[in-house]
Amino acid sequence: MIPTILVADPAAHTAALIARHLDGAGYHAVTAAGSAEALAAIDERRPAACVLEVMLGGGLSGYQLVRQLRALPETASTPIVLMSARAGKLDRDFAFTVGANDYFKKPFRVGELIARLEALVAPAPRRIVARRTRGCRPRTGALLAAR
Repeated sequence: MIPTILVADPAAHTAALIARHLDGAGYHAVTAAGSAEALAAIDERRPAACVLEVMLGGGLSGYQLVRQLRALPETASTPIVLMSARAGKLDRDFAFTVGANDYFKKPFRVGELIARLEALVAPAPRRIVARRTRGCRPRTGALLAAR
């Protein structure tokens, strides 16, 4: 199943550019121009992740939309990335305070956004952990679930 990513930005050209790159990376991108449209898309499609502009408009800012999504059980754990032209430390810190998983300052490299989305959307990988015993070489092969 192809994961759906919602991209909400009032600048249609920005949303379309990000969506085109996400589609090329194997995702199904859905765009929205404002918070009302984003909420409708989230309710209808249940995206695997959301990319939201801070200055979203349409009734709610990106920050307010994150708070609302975190308060709903069905979207509380959905990965959310906020993006903005505002680069201040307070803006970034506030994004994490309201519940965003990541924050990008515009302009940014779309490849980096996709890489971070992949890390947020992909299930936790299983990894091989080396165990040491006193006086012995490391023993590998013990599979432990990543935490």
